[in-house]
Amino acid sequence: ARLSVAHVILENPKPFRFAAYGPSNPIEPDGSDFPCKMPPGASLVADGAPAVMAIGEKKTVSFFGQAVHGGGSCQFSLAGPVTDGSWSSYPLKDARWRVIHSIEGGCPARHQKGNLDGPNQDSYPFRIPEGIEPGDYIFSWTWLARIGGQPEYYQNCAPITVTPAKSKRMNSSDRRGLLTRRADFPELFMANMGDVSQGCTTGEALQEQLAIAFPNPGASVDHPEGTANL
Repeated sequence: ARLSVAHVILENPKPFRFAAYGPSNPIEPDGSDFPCKMPPGASLVADGAPAVMAIGEKKTVSFFGQAVHGGGSCQFSLAGPVTDGSWSSYPLKDARWRVIHSIEGGCPARHQKGNLDGPNQDSYPFRIPEGIEPGDYIFSWTWLARIGGQPEYYQNCAPITVTPAKSKRMNSSDRRGLLTRRADFPELFMANMGDVSQGCTTGEALQEQLAIAFPNPGASVDHPEGTANL
């Protein structure tokens, strides 16, 4: 039990029920349980009601576990919409993941030389951007650790319900900027999963213990530790 507590899993939004032992383990090196750490034959089952997120509203992602491997880089992405919350019948293997926020360095914990001694106090703000239609979605957190024995790829997924924006106070130039980016949600960066990630590996960055800078992080990017060590 101590091992499972030590490793990092998504805490908020609340993830789907984990289909296999070791939810905090990375995706298999052959990508067989990508996406969402779901082995072949498994399906998504919500563990309670989906988190509700209004477009443009500030939300936070938090994590549980101490083995943060010196932080690293994370992406938040969405697949869907999922018709009427029919999670179990969604064609997960065919999902297109649209990145809505990237964190380059300092995720899932900031300014760490290794692992944590206690609970992870860090959380990460983001917003559902305009251009995502209201509906049910699969929220994905992916993580490439800065320190580790071999290049790995972590992913947990959670059910969310996106609702219309609560406020229309945005000025016209800001709105034009958002509308310009509506179709510009980049594809999820994938690595360290063999053919599933087209042979891409982050081994070089891992050897140098550097957090990666994503090739296409999208319009919403945070650098909790600055950009000098990417």
